[in-house]
Amino acid sequence: MTSVLMSAIGLPVCLSRAPQPASPPASCLASKSHSSVKRLRKMSMKGGTPKPEPEPEQVIRNYTEELKTAQDEDGSLQCPSCKTIYGEKTGTQPRGKMEVFSFHVSLPGHEDCGTILIVYNIPHGIQGPEHPNPGKPFTARGFPRQCYLPDNAQGRKVLELLKVAWKRRLIFTVGTSSTTGETDTVVWNEIHHKTEMDRNVTGHGYPDPNYLQNVLAELAAQGVTEDCLEQQ
Repeated sequence: MTSVLMSAIGLPVCLSRAPQPASPPASCLASKSHSSVKRLRKMSMKGGTPKPEPEPEQVIRNYTEELKTAQDEDGSLQCPSCKTIYGEKTGTQPRGKMEVFSFHVSLPGHEDCGTILIVYNIPHGIQGPEHPNPGKPFTARGFPRQCYLPDNAQGRKVLELLKVAWKRRLIFTVGTSSTTGETDTVVWNEIHHKTEMDRNVTGHGYPDPNYLQNVLAELAAQGVTEDCLEQQ
């Protein structure tokens, strides 16, 4: 095992066969086993309290220091255990425009407030080096796309986080449409939006009492949390 670790860090390794230990007499086995138990007990007593395990942040910090290149091209790193993202994750969203409006009509389930309207607009274009087929055209179907949030405290918080996600190119990506099967087209990127004000038959409208909490969790999975708002 030692030779494997030394080889991994580039040190020369000379492999040799380990000598076979001589078997002790049968009469000594019981006494040695008994004394070994005593010795282990003494060692555990002398050792005191065990060292605490390192925090996940320290493990990730040590890992990034040893890596020559980051896990993701944008320089961010996601812990494989807790899924926490370290660094700023950016996506492959094509260039476009995000506009925000408000009006006094209420959404079903949020009759105590008005409505926030988000309008996304992305034109057709040519794929860049970060896309599946660089140099090939991509389509942008269904734009401008309109999305809705309740104009209350939690809805406004989601809006601000969506602005961060937009700047980091995380809202859309270029891929294959799950509804039409079209390739090389602009699609949603794992952050769900409500594209209808009502008629929540397909899950894209209101009422939906769990939507705001769900989208906050989806944003956090992309590394977009309230901490990002404090850094602005």
